[in-house]
Amino acid sequence: MTLIARWSAAEDPLFDPPEVFWDDGRPATYQDYLDHMGDTHELVICADGSLERRMYPWILADVRYDGYIQMWFMVAPGQEPLSLDLKDINATDEQIISVLYEFPKVYKARIRR
Repeated sequence: MTLIARWSAAEDPLFDPPEVFWDDGRPATYQDYLDHMGDTHELVICADGSLERRMYPWILADVRYDGYIQMWFMVAPGQEPLSLDLKDINATDEQIISVLYEFPKVYKARIRR
């Protein structure tokens, strides 16, 4: 189930979301929001100008280093491998995670070494 945090066009998304709910319409708690902030997520600008952070707790990607290509790749469920354009085999978890945050959808990932 998707967790959605919503800010109206007039609200600053740097502050806590005034509205948090599950995609089936049930209200969610602020604790739900905190618990799932690190999950796979994306930001969506809605037609009315509101901003939604959609969190997908069930989606977990794998990140692996390909020794032949000498590059880190992310593989999300049901998708083709995606190059992280990171060549350092000794890249730290923090370096890998920072690259993951450069994509429109940010995946929570298991880093396989």
